[in-house]
Amino acid sequence: MAARHHLATMVTEVRAARADLMAPAHYEPPALPVSLTFGPDTVADTGLSRVEEALPDTPVVRLGPTAHPTLHCTLGDGTDPAAWRRLRRATAHLHVAPAAQAVLGRPGG
Repeated sequence: MAARHHLATMVTEVRAARADLMAPAHYEPPALPVSLTFGPDTVADTGLSRVEEALPDTPVVRLGPTAHPTLHCTLGDGTDPAAWRRLRRATAHLHVAPAAQAVLGRPGG
């Protein structure tokens, strides 16, 4: 996916929900981030060490070719609201654009 579809950055989230979609709507808690993935072009533009330093307490998995890797970081297991804090820390470290910061500035962290 990273190479074929030109992945830049991807945040994966998990949301608790009912299996029955025919039931009336009700409050659902916000989704929680599970992982953060940086595509090979983003890693090349930002710098491998800079991306790896974004989450110092989180193991980074290198995927794909060694010369042009995709980096994948696990932020949580989908149950820990502190994952939002980790995500905000990573985006602040990498100086993510203000529009993206607004999307990532969700409650719960």
